[in-house]
This record gives sequence, C-alpha cells and structure tokens, in this order.
Amino acid sequence: MSKHILFVEDEELFSGLLMEYLQKAGFKVTLAKDGIEALQRLKDIVPDLVLLDLFLPYLNGFEVLHHVRSNPATAFVPVIILSNLSGEENVKKGLALGASEYLLKVSLTPHQIVDKVKENINKPIPDTSKK
Repeated sequence: MSKHILFVEDEELFSGLLMEYLQKAGFKVTLAKDGIEALQRLKDIVPDLVLLDLFLPYLNGFEVLHHVRSNPATAFVPVIILSNLSGEENVKKGLALGASEYLLKVSLTPHQIVDKVKENINKPIPDTSKK
C-alpha cells in the first residue's frame, strides 16, 4: 500500500508539477488548495505526511500546522513546510509548531523535494511540548 500525502498548495502550476513527481515516486497524493480545504481533508483522511505551504487563502500554513498538532488523530503525522517564506523567525516558528522540516521551494528541485518526503515520511514528529 502506498504512502498517502496531503499536499496543501494554492499555486496550481507548482502543485501540478510536484504532484506528478510524487505520484511517479509511488505516493498517493491528495491536494488541498487552501487552509480550510486542508482541515476538511484531514477530517476524511489521516495522511502519512503533510506537505504544507504557508501562503494560503483563508487559513495560513502556520494555522493549519497548529490544527494538525492539536488534533489527536493527526498529531503524530510528519509535516514538511514547503514555502517561499524565508527568514529565521519563520523557520523557528514552523519548527516550534511541530514541523519536521522547513524547506524553501526556490532552493530545491522536484527530485530533491521528493527525497525530503521520503526521508521524513516515517520520521517521528518532534516533541514541541516543552514545559
């Protein structure tokens, strides 16, 4: 059975291209084009990994990540942030919210992104419950 990825991305050209690479690598991919659609999809499926953009309509990626980590059904699912939003503050925020990895779209080829998905899909999620 192939691993299931929820890909949250509103940029159609990019999502179409990367979905093709992910599917060729053997992954089942469900696309959500905005933050609200992502949360709706998460009610229907528990993916093996979430690939998450930050600039999204309705709910941004940080808000989606917070919902993923707050829901007991999805709290264990690895999340890779894949965005063009750079800056140390954003990276720290994403990792503090429980992202497994923070990747910049412009820095990676589709093949490299697929490799990062393969690295993270079975990885335990980071513990963000520091007290």
